[in-house]
Amino acid sequence: MGSIIEALRHGPRATGIDPTKLRMISSYWEQVRRLYGAFESDIRAGASEVYVHGMPGGQYTNLHEQARVRSESKRRAGPKWRRPMSP
Repeated sequence: MGSIIEALRHGPRATGIDPTKLRMISSYWEQVRRLYGAFESDIRAGASEVYVHGMPGGQYTNLHEQARVRSESKRRAGPKWRRPMSP
């Protein structure tokens, strides 16, 4: 719903719904969804917050995937070697 409201906000079909209040409701439901996380896939749906930052949905999902892969590779790499201190 937030995505539709944000997409229409600056046009002739603007809804007049306050996006800040809508994000509060969205945040509430995001917390509720965590209770059911075991039953959902990793990426559930786009968030309307991407409109606030001007980030396209495809870019959001790509960034999410890159962060996940980077996190996994850091865990597999193990501890890093320390450089010897200079005299």
